[in-house]
Amino acid sequence: MLIEVAHAVSRTKGNSKLKRFYTRIRARRGAKIAIVALARKIVCILHHLIICMEKFEDSESTKPKRTKRVGISSPTEKTIEDAMQILAKAGYIIQKEKRGG
Repeated sequence: MLIEVAHAVSRTKGNSKLKRFYTRIRARRGAKIAIVALARKIVCILHHLIICMEKFEDSESTKPKRTKRVGISSPTEKTIEDAMQILAKAGYIIQKEKRGG
């Protein structure tokens, strides 16, 4: 699925940072490697946005704006319980699995 997202970004008509990244890698290494590199870059961006609770803005002049944190003081202090609470507040149904020992 990530490769499909990377293909969609590579076909956009705009001049986004991600499109320029793809074009630069494609010129040096080829289209297939550039697609995989773009997919990895998208995953890294998504991971950062989730951990830091930021919005993505594809603009060189503005920094990402932090959103209001959901009762957690630091991203490094998150536990599984905290993540489950965040998902529950977002409307997901959370069920704990019982593990047999």
